[in-house]
Amino acid sequence: IDLADNRVRFQSRDQSTILLDAVAGSSGFVNLYHDGNIRLSTNSTGIQVNNGSADINLRSGSASASGQGQLTFENVDGNGQPRDVVRIIGASHGNGGYGELRLQTAFNNSLSTRLTITEDGNVGIGEDSPDSKLHISDAANCILLLEDTNAANQVGVRYKTTTNEWIAGVHGGEGNTWKLSN
Repeated sequence: IDLADNRVRFQSRDQSTILLDAVAGSSGFVNLYHDGNIRLSTNSTGIQVNNGSADINLRSGSASASGQGQLTFENVDGNGQPRDVVRIIGASHGNGGYGELRLQTAFNNSLSTRLTITEDGNVGIGEDSPDSKLHISDAANCILLLEDTNAANQVGVRYKTTTNEWIAGVHGGEGNTWKLSN
């Protein structure tokens, strides 16, 4: 501990390897080391992970049948107040054996779930509990936009079973006609 420098440093017994280095104050930082290299750095602007694979594990603090880890992105507004703008949530249930992913974004300073992926692969856009592989929900007009930037191509929806396949859509190269084909 170096009080003159506002520093706390943990080193190996022989002092050849730094394990933790922390400095308080406006230029404060915390560095965590492994094998003599900085692996995690913090400062006033954020956190940096220095690792070959850059794995980050968020673990819930207690043993339970359900829990969640979350990563929140925060900005500071014009009044100097922190504002959560995006949150990624990994949640578990069923004694921790099932997981789902939720993405939240902020509108008017309030986070709402915009995308959910359930443990069985169902995807919800605007739907917290999707009951099909793609479940889109909206309180206003629920419109799915498929856009092709080359006017000569076909834009459509493909329907397929083990024995048949159909495409319904428009074909820009044929006078913007509606087509149903197999």
